[in-house]
Amino acid sequence: MMMAVRRIEARAHVRATEVPDRVLAAVTNVFPEIYHDQLETTWTKVETHSGILMFVVIAVLEGEKACINAFESIMNTLSMPDKRTLSRTIESRIDDQCIFYLRLEKQEAFLERLKLAIGPDVISLRVHLQQLPRCKYDDAAKFIIDRLENAGGHN
Repeated sequence: MMMAVRRIEARAHVRATEVPDRVLAAVTNVFPEIYHDQLETTWTKVETHSGILMFVVIAVLEGEKACINAFESIMNTLSMPDKRTLSRTIESRIDDQCIFYLRLEKQEAFLERLKLAIGPDVISLRVHLQQLPRCKYDDAAKFIIDRLENAGGHN
C-alpha cells in the first residue's frame, strides 16, 4: 500500500512579547522556500485560561507532491540526534488517524534552522499521512522511519 503526505500544518502561538511577523517568518521557515507562496496562512485570536489574549498563526501546505517534498526536506534538515529521537519516540508521535506530530524550536526556525523542541516556545507540526483504503499505524511508522534513515543531516 502506497503512503502519501496529503497535508502539513505548522502552528505557533504569538505571545504578547513577540513580534507577529517574526513568528510568521518562523512558521513559514519550516517549509522549503519554493512552497512559501502555496502556504495558506491564518491568524486566530485566542484567550488563555488566565484571560490573556494572544494569536495563533497556522500555515498549511496541501497537495501530495508539494507535501512529500516538503516533508523530505524537513527530515533532511534535522540533525542526526533529532532523527534518532524521532525514531525512538515514533509510537507516541502517530495517532489513530495517521497524523505524525513533532514540535520544533520557534527561535531556531526563525533563524532558518530546524531543531526538535525541548522548551515551551514551539512550532507544532502535524503531518497528515494517507494510505488507501485505510491508513495503518505500522505502515505509517515504517514510512516515517524510512524517511528518517534515508535523509541526510548533520550531527
